[in-house]
Amino acid sequence: MNLKNNLINLIGVMAVIFLTMGITLLNTEEPSWAGNAKAYSGIIAGLILVALRFLTKRWAQDDASRSDQNDK
Repeated sequence: MNLKNNLINLIGVMAVIFLTMGITLLNTEEPSWAGNAKAYSGIIAGLILVALRFLTKRWAQDDASRSDQNDK
């Protein structure tokens, strides 16, 4: 269970990094096509990681509830 929690936390940290990178690149003073492409791809990757984090968190909770039912 500890490994799953570490994985969930790692995905969350990566999501924050990608979202921060994307938003920072959008706020540059001289926007360019390449800069905007990097920014939007960073934001999209961050949003995908946020969704993945919630799915894996739910998966870990489902596994925990199944193991509790098996222990009874």
